[in-house]
Amino acid sequence: MRETNDVRPLIHQALIYDDDTEFLAATTGFCRDGLATGEKVLAVTTPANITLLTDALGPAAARVDFAPAEEWYRSPGRTLTAYGHYVDTHAATGVRIIGEPVWHGRDHAEQAEWTRYESVINAALADRPARIMCPYDQRTLPAHILTDAHRT
Repeated sequence: MRETNDVRPLIHQALIYDDDTEFLAATTGFCRDGLATGEKVLAVTTPANITLLTDALGPAAARVDFAPAEEWYRSPGRTLTAYGHYVDTHAATGVRIIGEPVWHGRDHAEQAEWTRYESVINAALADRPARIMCPYDQRTLPAHILTDAHRT
């Protein structure tokens, strides 16, 4: 396990993927690396991606916290609070989070609000010991969301 003074502040990155193999190549290693260093790992994604990741991780999946994105990403404030609580609860070891926002079924104003959330999380968790990877499935998402992901 890591000691608190060895934990680095926030790293927040986008993962733009275009197939399941690419999603798994990035997220499986991300989870395994975190587990190997004693970090707490949370994967918030689609049910299909939870299944893919669980199968790919095998027995190590039992040490990962999984949550369906539809339940986690209901409102930006609630989501930010939940991530902040998770990171603070596990600050001694650091955390790795896969956080795949829900974009489908949201109107333009809601999409803009979630894009702002992606920027706000950078400031809100800037000094916290977390690595966050936010997957974006370019097979299904509009170009403007992918462009915003690159910016935030």
